[in-house]
Amino acid sequence: MDTYNYKTMTREIFETYIKPNFVESKSNNKGQIDKYHIFLYILYKIENCLKWRALDDIDILGDGTKLKHEIVYYYYKKWAKDTKDLDKQYLDLVKLYTECVEDKKK
Repeated sequence: MDTYNYKTMTREIFETYIKPNFVESKSNNKGQIDKYHIFLYILYKIENCLKWRALDDIDILGDGTKLKHEIVYYYYKKWAKDTKDLDKQYLDLVKLYTECVEDKKK
């Protein structure tokens, strides 16, 4: 059974296993949107087979925060620039972190 999804993705796991795979911009803009939240929206979109625009009405964090689909899509494209199968790349990253976590439990 697959145990990886947007609900099981913690900030610690994101920072340790996922974020290092993404190229960050060199500017240190204080007003940037939390990359962890963006990644959760991307996973939610992929797991639920949604259209990008459907993200505008969804609060997956449960705190009233809603990200515009244009922002989520921008980072989706930016982080997976040279990959043909973008959805597979994201799910592979999540699977990788799940395997790492499972290995640490052994």
